[in-house]
Amino acid sequence: MTNCAKCNALLKEGDTLCPECGLKTTQATSVELSCSSCGQKTSPAFVFCQGCGAPISSAALFDESFYTESIPAYEPDAFVISDSSDTSDAAPVSKKKKLLPVMIAAGVLAVVVAVTAIINPFDSSVTTPILYIKNKDISITLPNKIAPFQLTEDLYKGVAQADYNSSVVSLLKYSKNGRYMAYADKIDRNTYSMTLYHRDLKSNDSSLEIDSGVSIGQYELSADGKKLLYLKGEESDLYLHNLKDKEKIGSGVGYFYCDENMNKVVYEQDGALFIKDIKGKKDREKIASVTYFEGCSKDLSEIYYWEGDSLYVKSGEKDSVKITSDISYVVSRYDDGSLYYVKSSRMDVTLSDYITDDMKDSDAQITEPKIEDFTYPDYDAYYEAVNLYREKQKRDVFRELLFEEISDFFDNSLYYYDGSKETLISDRLTYQYIESYEKPVIAYSKFDMANIQKIDLSELTDTGEVFDLLYNSQALSLDMYVAYKDKEIAIQHEDSSLYSLNNSGTKFYFVNNFNSTKELMEVDLSKGEAAAPVEIDNGIVQYDFKTESDQLYYFKYVKRDVGDLYENEKLRASNVYLPSVSHVSDSNDLAYLSDYDTKNNIGTLTILKSSRAVEISDDVSFFHAISSKCIVYLKDYNTSRSKGDLFLSKGSSKSVKIDENVRQIITSLPQDKQNLLWFPKS
Repeated sequence: MTNCAKCNALLKEGDTLCPECGLKTTQATSVELSCSSCGQKTSPAFVFCQGCGAPISSAALFDESFYTESIPAYEPDAFVISDSSDTSDAAPVSKKKKLLPVMIAAGVLAVVVAVTAIINPFDSSVTTPILYIKNKDISITLPNKIAPFQLTEDLYKGVAQADYNSSVVSLLKYSKNGRYMAYADKIDRNTYSMTLYHRDLKSNDSSLEIDSGVSIGQYELSADGKKLLYLKGEESDLYLHNLKDKEKIGSGVGYFYCDENMNKVVYEQDGALFIKDIKGKKDREKIASVTYFEGCSKDLSEIYYWEGDSLYVKSGEKDSVKITSDISYVVSRYDDGSLYYVKSSRMDVTLSDYITDDMKDSDAQITEPKIEDFTYPDYDAYYEAVNLYREKQKRDVFRELLFEEISDFFDNSLYYYDGSKETLISDRLTYQYIESYEKPVIAYSKFDMANIQKIDLSELTDTGEVFDLLYNSQALSLDMYVAYKDKEIAIQHEDSSLYSLNNSGTKFYFVNNFNSTKELMEVDLSKGEAAAPVEIDNGIVQYDFKTESDQLYYFKYVKRDVGDLYENEKLRASNVYLPSVSHVSDSNDLAYLSDYDTKNNIGTLTILKSSRAVEISDDVSFFHAISSKCIVYLKDYNTSRSKGDLFLSKGSSKSVKIDENVRQIITSLPQDKQNLLWFPKS
């Protein structure tokens, strides 16, 4: 006798269908097994031990017949396209980089939740895996086959549970079609190494150990999922592995970048930059002796690097070309080969230029007093004159110092490179930049030292006050500009903040602060010039754009991080917990928590669609919306134990419980696809 894996009804030997729920039970058998975790007797009919919950077998995960009647088939078209094999900085990072995940502590809860999604539209037979942390290790399941099992054995060796707060996003990579994954296990922080594994998510085979002693996170998986490049050992050897054999590419490698198909690899060795044609089995080619590697295009057709303070680019088989000299840093690169970069030069400033000598004439009349010039016994007048003279002497010292002391400021100048020539756009830049990644458009601030309000000499107590004045003026007296390619556009604004470009770089936004109305202003840049600012709405506290679009949303009437969400001056959602707002990757939907309880860190998980808000579940603490039809979330989360129940929602269908005592949700996408995940307030 055994029991149904779905409803736990008693089954007779030979039953192929459960008499209660109708589940296929071809796995049912009277053969007994022992749980490897707790030793309790169990049966192959169970995926998990009924005593301790440990996985019995992973084979059922890949058996379609076992789950098709218990869990509705997952819809693969709910996912968006992604290429998670490319996580290098070869391609520009998304504008959403300002929303990268951070570590937040909530009481004794200290977890870094990775916020991203692994999407697979290419192969309908392979669906997105759901990964999460349980008992310090990674567990995995598929949305249409809810049969979790422990993927890693000892992810962080010798690390106490209370100290486990590291993100594992960089340790997971996926092929372009989502079928294959590579992951880390047995991380040794003493040697900063890990064991690298490969798994076919469509097969029932166990994971393949690729190599041990791999440098933590220093590996890439090819787009087809059948090759890996990684660094290994104290000698930092670079290896290529084809799932059968490994080939040593080089030793003493500091870093490497490869194209998604791993046909070519660029790497640094002993201060030199090399490129190797892996596919053609050609000898490596030395590009240059480099000071700094700036980056490369996705296909490695263009490689940017520094020699000294000069920036070079190597395009294909051509010789390297020097772009410019005396460069300080690159602001951004674009697919068309254009760049924005900054050159800095010392700006000698005489401090006396920022002082008004309001005591010049009166001090000229003050001479050193002599006691005999005062009528005896009028000592009070004498000592008063002495004090006036000493104050005058102090100001004379200031006058001398202010003319001699030179404040070394750096004048930052912005340049644009169109692929063949550079153009100076502007000087007097600050270090604030706002970029658009679809077009070579950049917003920036700069200061005008000629408008700095001077200090009266009579109020000066130390020359350091003048330094403070100059530095503060750089931060406070700011004018905003937008550069479209090599053209500078001035933005009309007064006391303002919260500057941003939309994703396509066609509009600039800011919030006016000079009155209490907090107006959100829009400046149209589509015609290559700045139109007059137009008010979108007022009372704005925060705003952003929906993923991969220019659609704007913003918040009003915010109190204690809870407010109302608007679009186009229309109320879309009320009582939204602002830190929880997350973009749903494959749509313009937004996910958030409403009716948030800050004491218990729980709220109602809601998806805001184009026409309505759909409530998913109450008492939710963490969530990630992979798509509007695939949402994983943790509810009934115990913050003192850092554990909760993990559920999957497929939109309109009822949520399915995946597992219990789950610590952290893990999903993984390339860095440029990451969205903001919220965290409970500390």
